[in-house]
Amino acid sequence: MKAINWVVYTTLIIASINTTWSLAASTIAAPAPTAAKTSGADLRNEEGGNTERHLPEWVNNLIAFLNLLIVAGVYIHSVCDRRKEKAQDERRKQNGLKQSVGIFWVQELVMSPNLGLLHDFFLRYEQEMLRLSQQPPAGSCAQAGSDAVHSITEFKDSFYKIKQRIVEPLVSISPLFQGLYAIMSDIQDLVTAEYIKIPGLAVNNNEMAVIRFRELRRQFLAEIYTVQKDFVGIAEEKKNIAN
Repeated sequence: MKAINWVVYTTLIIASINTTWSLAASTIAAPAPTAAKTSGADLRNEEGGNTERHLPEWVNNLIAFLNLLIVAGVYIHSVCDRRKEKAQDERRKQNGLKQSVGIFWVQELVMSPNLGLLHDFFLRYEQEMLRLSQQPPAGSCAQAGSDAVHSITEFKDSFYKIKQRIVEPLVSISPLFQGLYAIMSDIQDLVTAEYIKIPGLAVNNNEMAVIRFRELRRQFLAEIYTVQKDFVGIAEEKKNIAN
């Protein structure tokens, strides 16, 4: 489209230059009026309509040179436009391939097979945080310690399954997912801290742990969504379209 516009504009410019130079050259070539008497031959030439005047040679050469420069400029500009459009098409194809591969790896190979595992993990330990906030550890310190060790062991088993089946594969696909490690570390610290509370010192009806756990779950899922969107190039593609 740009090349077509340039052709139209250039055609108009060439026509304008030719017209301007023709008028100017005709004025230059036209003889100055004199008061001398016109000879019979001159009268016969004028009466016969022989009023043809030729442009000076240098004017014709200049017009031809300018036309050549303009045509060459249009050709070069059109070639550059075609190369630029070809490069843009190639980038769009590469972005499309990147999106397809990224979606396949993230969704089909990592997330879809493990959605049930992820849902059960967050649901179970949100309920555990709620239970611990409403029912602090009771009994002797020894019994509470034994229960805490057992609960922490079960938690770490589930925790490392999430880490090995979801987080580590995502990081291997793209280092952009490394932010999940920090969120997982916060989840581990929060849950283990709730399990090892000393009997009698825990605060009843303390739901801060529940609120914090829910926030960490939101951060975890939001991180996956945001990084996946950037990784597969959706944000970049929208930006290019907007520009």
